[in-house]
Amino acid sequence: MPSYVAFAALTPLLGLSLLTMLNAANTTVQLSVGPSIRGRVMALYMMLVMGGTPLGAPIVGWVGATFGARWTLIGGGAMSVIGVCVAVLVFGGVTRAQLRLPGHRTETEAATDEAMAA
Repeated sequence: MPSYVAFAALTPLLGLSLLTMLNAANTTVQLSVGPSIRGRVMALYMMLVMGGTPLGAPIVGWVGATFGARWTLIGGGAMSVIGVCVAVLVFGGVTRAQLRLPGHRTETEAATDEAMAA
């Protein structure tokens, strides 16, 4: 069973990791869409990120009250693994060129730019 000292030592590291992940996800979403739809996409993103708490909190609370706190952590970890597996299945074969992320140029675009510069 973890001690209070271990909990106190790990909590700031977990908080820093959470902030880093949320900032990276927010930045990726904003830079991956065009300026014309960025507001709408961010509205949906924030609805999912912030709106999931009121829906999930009662379920997690019930699991914790019924089965114990350990099972809430196990459930959270399982949901994370399931989410990663679904993301890999959905986006596993997608390349950067297919996503057309900013800063990525196809070989044709690069050759055109080089020809124009010469």
